[in-house]
Amino acid sequence: LAYLPFIQLYNAAFLLIFPAEIFWVRLPYVLAFVVALIFLWKIYRKQQGVSLLTAIVLMVLFMNDKGIYESLRSFRSEVLELMLMAPALYFFMQHKKPVLLAFLLSMVFLTHPSLWVFVGILMLYLFFRADVKTKITISIVFALPVLAFLVYANFDFAALKSQLIDHGGEHMAKGNLLVDHFFTRYWPFYKLQPWVLLLNLFITGYCVYIIYKEKGIKNRPLEIAFLLTSAYWLFILAPLYRYNTPNILLMFVL
Repeated sequence: LAYLPFIQLYNAAFLLIFPAEIFWVRLPYVLAFVVALIFLWKIYRKQQGVSLLTAIVLMVLFMNDKGIYESLRSFRSEVLELMLMAPALYFFMQHKKPVLLAFLLSMVFLTHPSLWVFVGILMLYLFFRADVKTKITISIVFALPVLAFLVYANFDFAALKSQLIDHGGEHMAKGNLLVDHFFTRYWPFYKLQPWVLLLNLFITGYCVYIIYKEKGIKNRPLEIAFLLTSAYWLFILAPLYRYNTPNILLMFVL
């Protein structure tokens, strides 16, 4: 139970087709990243109307992020999260395909606990803007895969908590919390890509400002998702941003 099932099922499916060799094991993760890039491009060009040059620049910056790149070449679940999150964001912003969106969010839920806040927020917004019939359908579509996993786990919530959440404390840096946990161990990332840290702080400020300005959260689901996911990582899992590559996608969309 130390890893949620999506990455295991994804690997098993490709290993049924391809040989267990380094190229063929890495290929599915490259394909997953291509899917994420295609939908990020669709968000920029079709949904947000970003100019061709600006979209290219943003895509290049996103593709070459150190955290994204290292996740891609080391078979980390973040790449699969990006593969699922990008189309989910696209359909959510388009207000289309609610059933497919519910299924995508259910799969995201089964990738890593770090995405549970993101999934919960988008599902709440999706649920409350749907009609009664669609509410029932999307609830079933979302719940069935999660229920299947709980059946597989024998509803052993104590083991789930221990393996999925409690072990996060082992990732805490030793020593001074403010210096060692929040800064020192991420210095290689900050040094190589200081613009990512600055952009993250800028987007955080923007989210707070726009919600304060509108005095409500009704029309700001992505801003809420970004802020709460950031807070969740900061206090529960790890500070920005080495492991939080999915929130980098959300940051680039914002």
